[in-house]
Amino acid sequence: MPKSLFMLCSEGAVIDQATNNLTVFNIIEEMAPDKNIKFPFIFPRIVCILNLEKSKSDPEIISCDLKIKIDNEQINNFDVKLDFKGKKRSRLIVTINGLNISKTGIMRFALFCKEKELDHYNIAIATNVHSVNM
Repeated sequence: MPKSLFMLCSEGAVIDQATNNLTVFNIIEEMAPDKNIKFPFIFPRIVCILNLEKSKSDPEIISCDLKIKIDNEQINNFDVKLDFKGKKRSRLIVTINGLNISKTGIMRFALFCKEKELDHYNIAIATNVHSVNM
């Protein structure tokens, strides 16, 4: 089973072709609608980034699920494939355009492979930007 080295969510990420370095823009730790917007609201873009390391016994391509919940209510699920391409490590970058946020709580992004959670990342959702507590 692969091991996650890190997971985070941001508004954007790019990989430099010359250096293979990852640049992440605006890591999301908390969110709230603007003062003139009420629930539900659409968060325009969230990028989930994982760095994974496979064991020698793992296949090159592994099917997984990225599950998104607010508190215990599942709001979305994405089938994703980890492709190590002959290497020990691989990045998984999943871009979600237009995520419906229906309520306050803790939004949890979790990667599961064969029913086992490899890693997760939490984002606090509040009623306004001044009431977020982490």
